[in-house]
Amino acid sequence: MAEAPCLRLASPVHPATGFAMMPLPPFDLLQTRRQLSR
Repeated sequence: MAEAPCLRLASPVHPATGFAMMPLPPFDLLQTRRQLSR
């Protein structure tokens, strides 16, 4: 799964999973995916 570059820059990324270590609400992730899908 690709993440938004802004999320990677704004928050520390876990080296193993590649996911931001800061927990984000599901709706925030959906909004990010919508922006990436444009």
